[in-house]
Amino acid sequence: MWLGPRECGSLYIETHDFSLSIDLPARNKTSAGSVIPTSGMRSSKLYISAIIFGLIGAAGGAFAGGIIAAAKCEGGLECLGEAFIGMGLGAIAMESCAMAFGVHKVNQNRGNLLQTFLPTLALAVPIPFAMLPGFTAPLATMLFLLQAWACVKVQLATSSGRRPAVRAGSRSR
Repeated sequence: MWLGPRECGSLYIETHDFSLSIDLPARNKTSAGSVIPTSGMRSSKLYISAIIFGLIGAAGGAFAGGIIAAAKCEGGLECLGEAFIGMGLGAIAMESCAMAFGVHKVNQNRGNLLQTFLPTLALAVPIPFAMLPGFTAPLATMLFLLQAWACVKVQLATSSGRRPAVRAGSRSR
């Protein structure tokens, strides 16, 4: 009786009058033996990166927008409105840019960056307005999560599933 793997992906059992070959489910492995990330693992990375890059972009954009808007006036309480408008516009623009660009890079440049940016920007516009009254902050959180979900879905829908072409180097000695 012989029992063991005959080839990769199957189990072979053989006796003197009986033989059985069982195909095992294939695992996604590279030649080095490491597991290739499946679409489920890749999309979870994309969701996490969308949220992280979106938060970083919103904070940086609000800070930069407030400074730029407040620097245009001479000071006083009349500059407060301009600073808030600058913060809102900066947060909208940078959150959308950072989220779309971060997800595009984590997806290894496979999707369409512009098609990812446009719906992300469109969903970012209502977020500052939802945060104006204090009791609607949970609505702004849901809008942000919807924006991250749409960003990842558009990025995955526009990706072709293959890696971008890499120029092969010369291996001559």
